[in-house]
Amino acid sequence: MMNRETDKPSEMAEIPEFEDPKIPAMQPEPSQGTDKESPERKRSQLPRSQVQTERVRRPTAGGVDRISPQVTEQKVLQSLEFERGPTPELPNRGVVSDMIKRREAPVPVTADNLITGEDVPKGEGASTPNQSNARAMVRSRRVPRPLSDVPKLNRSVGAAPGKITGSSPEVMVPTSPSANEVPLLADLPKPNFDAVKRGASAKVPATYRLRDLARRKDIARMRGGTDASEEAVEKALAWFASTQEEAGFWDADKYGSGKIGVDEDGIDRLKAGVNGDTGVTALTVLAFLGAGYTPDEGKYAKTVGKAIEWLISQQREDGYLGGNATKYAGMYCHGMASYALAEAYGMQNEKKVEDRLTVAVVKAVQFTVAMQNKEDGGWRYLPKWSGDMSMFGWQMMALKSAEIAGIAVPESAKELMVKFLVDRSLGENKGLAAYHPEFGPEVTVSMTAEALFCKQMLGISRENPASLEATQFLLSEKNLPRKSDPNLYYWYYGTLAMYQYGGKEWEQWNGLLRELLVEDQVKKGNLAGSWNPEGPWGGYGGRIYSTALATLSLEVYYRFLPLYRIGEE
Repeated sequence: MMNRETDKPSEMAEIPEFEDPKIPAMQPEPSQGTDKESPERKRSQLPRSQVQTERVRRPTAGGVDRISPQVTEQKVLQSLEFERGPTPELPNRGVVSDMIKRREAPVPVTADNLITGEDVPKGEGASTPNQSNARAMVRSRRVPRPLSDVPKLNRSVGAAPGKITGSSPEVMVPTSPSANEVPLLADLPKPNFDAVKRGASAKVPATYRLRDLARRKDIARMRGGTDASEEAVEKALAWFASTQEEAGFWDADKYGSGKIGVDEDGIDRLKAGVNGDTGVTALTVLAFLGAGYTPDEGKYAKTVGKAIEWLISQQREDGYLGGNATKYAGMYCHGMASYALAEAYGMQNEKKVEDRLTVAVVKAVQFTVAMQNKEDGGWRYLPKWSGDMSMFGWQMMALKSAEIAGIAVPESAKELMVKFLVDRSLGENKGLAAYHPEFGPEVTVSMTAEALFCKQMLGISRENPASLEATQFLLSEKNLPRKSDPNLYYWYYGTLAMYQYGGKEWEQWNGLLRELLVEDQVKKGNLAGSWNPEGPWGGYGGRIYSTALATLSLEVYYRFLPLYRIGEE
């Protein structure tokens, strides 16, 4: 695992090579949408979800990342409702302050003096775990292991399916009360989940330090943006501000969500997205935060603050943030809302251990961990369901963002995430991905892009053959972004992954997608600044969803620090 330019070791774990799993016929990817009933229901704190039995569908030619223009009424499944959404078994939570950990770590600094880790101060003036300030929120007691101590994951000859071995296996001890009922896996090495570390004295984590309103345009130009792309971002945010409801949320079906009832395979998707207000509101909050606008800073401070307060008000007592979304949307909405609240918490200038936002993030993390499948490490619509790659990305980023902000995530949950990505890796060099083994091994661009970004967040090196295989697949002529084949879900994850990968591959991807998005933004009328809900998932998420993903893609230049650049320096 060497860096491309310096040949110096990087603190990144590798995704191994192993034989393709034996899995049955393929299934199209699911919608990532959300659902709803009435304006009154959306303000309720008792979300609805619907239960129905899924069944394996036979593959159809061209069925990947597409929705049939003709909706069929055949093979409609019976659906049942229950009133409170998914309800996993939750362990005893303990006190919120127990979830907030301090870090002791070296102090690597980038060329821009962006702190990526710092020792917790000792002696006079040092923080205590219960102090209500930013230092008390630094999150880990563990010193990162040097690269030489991190074993490569590999599948041993003759190993049982799904069993992962390493050269130095160890059992990780849970670091928070929420880990009490999460089983430990003895054969998984410690993942490099802390690829970007937070400095004890930094006002915000290093991860977000490029989100500087004063120099954002200069940073964008340096990293592949243009004046036109920055203008598109500002127009989108202005449109969002003009469409926010008085209570603080964005109304999903008012702007075209939930248009798909029965999909092309006869599955009743329950108009997933129609009640997805927490999901689209979360994506919109992420778009504001990504551009540097927070409740503490910038002209949209009031807009962002109201949205965050509304999301917190929708949280169920057990931590669920899915609002009134039905089965196929609830956990997507929960993941997105958890992700947004965790970023908002991480970007706060001043933090208090027991304030509303802190408590909301901690509860959301505990719910997400409780919903994780303890066998395969993934997530899906309901407790104990085998995980899918589409759902995995949103839940993983929610937990990753929470940990960056200072909230402890159980080691066993992280190890399970590594296991999930390893077991679901396909292709000659294990760089490709499909939606779910039950639906077949056929690889899709969306799932490959999402899996690559997740692997990057969990520590895969740029030089890993899996990284190269994934980027080559995304950059193949048939998979490049093009106007005739819009897919904002794919473009969003593809942009995140290719930005992290960097180099000429990123320049090729960025040059195409940036111009395409700028050109396709609505220029006139009441919808100016938005993007039309086109492509395979536009009918599920609607205009708010589509505009948020397009905006986030154009903010990539400063949303996150590039991980491999940190490793190289």
